[in-house]
Amino acid sequence: MTSPIFTAEQFDVGLRNKPMGQVNLVMLGLKHIRNGGSLTLASGLLNEDPIREGVSAAMVNGGVEVSRKRLVLRP
Repeated sequence: MTSPIFTAEQFDVGLRNKPMGQVNLVMLGLKHIRNGGSLTLASGLLNEDPIREGVSAAMVNGGVEVSRKRLVLRP
């Protein structure tokens, strides 16, 4: 068996930075947004067009994408 492409620590860095960075921006933005306004989240392409070296980015982007879809359903 080959060694993992990424370590748990490297996955953790990706998870803390991109999704939580966007969550933090949304939380700040909600305090300032006008009625009818919107916030844009960017997920990237690697969850749709994956590459071997992009497994961590694809996982992180997929999480952002799913969260974005669920947030749209909020009343």
